[in-house]
Amino acid sequence: MGGYSLADLTTQITTLQSEETAKIAAEDALTSARNKVKDERHNLWEILKRIRTGVKSQFGDDSDEYERVGGTRMSERKRRSPALS
Repeated sequence: MGGYSLADLTTQITTLQSEETAKIAAEDALTSARNKVKDERHNLWEILKRIRTGVKSQFGDDSDEYERVGGTRMSERKRRSPALS
């Protein structure tokens, strides 16, 4: 029909299945890579928190050193407004 044979149709289906399998494998690899990046970000965040806590304990929470490692100095924090009664 229309110049296509059963062999042409079979070849197209096989090609499509192969491409679909390759696409699924690529999506799985991308998901795995995203999860690894997420895990590494979490690990780095945990390390930075420990460093910041160490600097805070050694130099204080209003020190320049604490600010340099990403902490907000106590004197620069916003004051909480009193609760309305």
